[in-house]
Amino acid sequence: MAWMGPTLLGEQGSPITARGVAQAAQRGDRLALNLFALVADDLALGMANAVNVLNPDVLVIGGGVSQAGAILLDPLRAALPKYVFPAALDGLVVTMAKLGEHVALFGAASLLA
Repeated sequence: MAWMGPTLLGEQGSPITARGVAQAAQRGDRLALNLFALVADDLALGMANAVNVLNPDVLVIGGGVSQAGAILLDPLRAALPKYVFPAALDGLVVTMAKLGEHVALFGAASLLA
């Protein structure tokens, strides 16, 4: 990746975290936005394997990274057509989990009930 000018990542020597990358991307940081595009492309490739085999109607993104919202969803939706069969892509909905970043905890708790 070529140098893209100043970045908000790692300001004042602070460690770079997923939350920090998301915050920088929301502020328009080009490096952070490109990182999300790369992650979204890899995520699309992985999800495409499941979509091409199982042909679901909905993909739900959960966990902490889902808090990034459109910064993750938009490049993910743009990348999916590169990897998903057109018939499986038709009508596919990609959305965020309504339970937020703690969705895995709710799922685990439901197994105990």
